[in-house]
Amino acid sequence: MISEALAVLETEEQRNELADFYEKNKSRFYTIAFDHLHNQEEAEDAIQEAFLEIANKPDTFFGYCFVYKPCGINKCRNNASAR
Repeated sequence: MISEALAVLETEEQRNELADFYEKNKSRFYTIAFDHLHNQEEAEDAIQEAFLEIANKPDTFFGYCFVYKPCGINKCRNNASAR
C-alpha cells in the first residue's frame, strides 16, 4: 500500500524504517482512517497520502517521534461538509 512512498525515499535505511513502522501499525492506521471516512477505499487512500507526505518530507519523520497527522484529514473534513 505504501510502495509510492517508499520509492520517494533516498536511502534503503529510510525505506526499511518506514516500511517497518507501517507494518507494525497498519491495522491501527486503517481503523482510525475508516472510523473517520466510513469508506474502505478512501481510508486506504488517506493512509497512502499520509505516508507519501512523510516520504516527501523525511526530516519530519526520521529521527523524531511520529505524530499522527495524515493529510487525509482534509478528506474527513470534506466528507463531513458534504453530508
